[in-house]
Amino acid sequence: MASRKIRRERFELLDEIGFGMLCKFYIEGSSVKELCRFLFDWSKHGKPGVNLLYQWIDQRGHRPAWDYTVRFKRKLHEEALSKVELEVPQVDWDRWEEECALALGTPRKGPETDEED
Repeated sequence: MASRKIRRERFELLDEIGFGMLCKFYIEGSSVKELCRFLFDWSKHGKPGVNLLYQWIDQRGHRPAWDYTVRFKRKLHEEALSKVELEVPQVDWDRWEEECALALGTPRKGPETDEED
């Protein structure tokens, strides 16, 4: 559990940043944990402060808006993924197994084996 001093400092920082900017940083970042790493100094126990972030959200009455923000971020990601077109380079698919073996540095396994009866 974070000390009262750390809690107070982080709450003051979040109050200064404001809920809107906090959400902007979250939307533009990758995760809540990464958001906390960006905002806070790590505790002496190596924790980024996720619990304190959620405490601040709840104590300031932002939970419904935060939940909406999380859903909004998911929707943005889904829409972005639906717009992405994958460009597959020209590949000789008949030789793909051999390409995989070369890339992995493993011998090629195939149907032809040197078995003697």
